[in-house]
Amino acid sequence: SKALVTDYEEIEAARQAVAPDVPAAFVAAVAAIGPVEEITAGAETYAKILKAQTLRDFMANFMDASALQAADVAAADTTFTACKQQHRTLETALVNGLISAIGKVAFTDECHGLIVAAREAFNALPEEYKNFCSKRYTLAYAEADYVKLAIAAIDADNLTLADKAKVELARRLYDEATAAYGKNLLATTINNRLGDSEATLKALEKAIAELEAAA
Repeated sequence: SKALVTDYEEIEAARQAVAPDVPAAFVAAVAAIGPVEEITAGAETYAKILKAQTLRDFMANFMDASALQAADVAAADTTFTACKQQHRTLETALVNGLISAIGKVAFTDECHGLIVAAREAFNALPEEYKNFCSKRYTLAYAEADYVKLAIAAIDADNLTLADKAKVELARRLYDEATAAYGKNLLATTINNRLGDSEATLKALEKAIAELEAAA
């Protein structure tokens, strides 16, 4: 409500002062992005897209509809939409490629490195691009499979303190995966098996501490 903004007149005056320059600034910002066919992936291009988007939003939200209908602005708007789509396509293609490179999941440092690289690349995508990454669920399944292999590598029936690093690694991987995708990513039995191993380790550590204290 205008009544709730004590400096409404000042704000409105400032808006009116800059409004005439926004359409020209938008056209220039789109031109700075470059021709669609020359769009490249990366943060630098995305920063230019964000700048143009901010100007476009200003026109859409604070200016008369005719601002977007002017011939030069309308043409720039069409180019802008194409540029955004092309950048999104390139960015998601790079991430999809990293996910595909994981291949069959194995409990190796190399496979884990590929999964981490894909996860970091996916997380770095602009939020609005993530749903367009067609292999995002493949990444989730790969992370889940790696957690399962990490837990399977623990010999729960013959656990010793030498296995502590394996158990801690499995817990870290489990927590990271469920934090990213939710508890439903992995069956409850998986966490239960891991929890049993952690409880066994704690019991062993307690028993050893008591023996040392009694010695």
